[in-house]
Amino acid sequence: DAREPGEDTKDSENNVEECEVIDEESNASGVITLDDKGEDLPSKTVSDTAFFDSVSDEEKKFYEDNCPSQESLEQRTITCTACWKQANHHVMNSVMRHPVLGVVICKQCRYWYDGDGSEGQWEKDEDGVDMFCRWCGQGGEVLGCDDCKFVFCKKCITKNLGRGKFAEINDADKWACFACDPSQIYKERALMFALVKWMSELKVKTRLKAKLKSEKKKTEVLKKKAE
Repeated sequence: DAREPGEDTKDSENNVEECEVIDEESNASGVITLDDKGEDLPSKTVSDTAFFDSVSDEEKKFYEDNCPSQESLEQRTITCTACWKQANHHVMNSVMRHPVLGVVICKQCRYWYDGDGSEGQWEKDEDGVDMFCRWCGQGGEVLGCDDCKFVFCKKCITKNLGRGKFAEINDADKWACFACDPSQIYKERALMFALVKWMSELKVKTRLKAKLKSEKKKTEVLKKKAE
């Protein structure tokens, strides 16, 4: 369920997780994105691969031309687009895909959002329009889509896309939201697309290192026994 307007527990400094280097032994079996089938996952998910396979050819072409390089992601700071806290993508399961928009959100925001953003989970007004922002799930000043029942708050629009974008939407006679017209957030989705690939490769490398380390220990044990 969406939280009440003005409630802002996610911004509490006490909830910030320390960024740390991956512990290869303890995280060797971890999975980073929504392909994970762990017990903590929201109830309804679509795999990252399926999500990005379903985007338009135009968007796929945008990814080819504009995705951040895999090398640049090593040192890049990744920020949640919902709460704007840093999410350390070097730590397993800390970065996830927004279920509706396909942009980067942190683990805490993803679990709090819950599910796939389907209609039954969202409180609506008497006209059937969402009462809470579909980006962050909170209230505040919102702008509504003319093609669906979604609304998006001023904070999410301005922080992610700038004050100019909010003014453009606010002044427009008709607006198709980010879910109906994702071309408005191609850049933000391209980052998530690149991260999916980067984190998948990281997962493989982490498991391979753990396997090699385990085999090395076994070899040492056999060697000692032989001696």
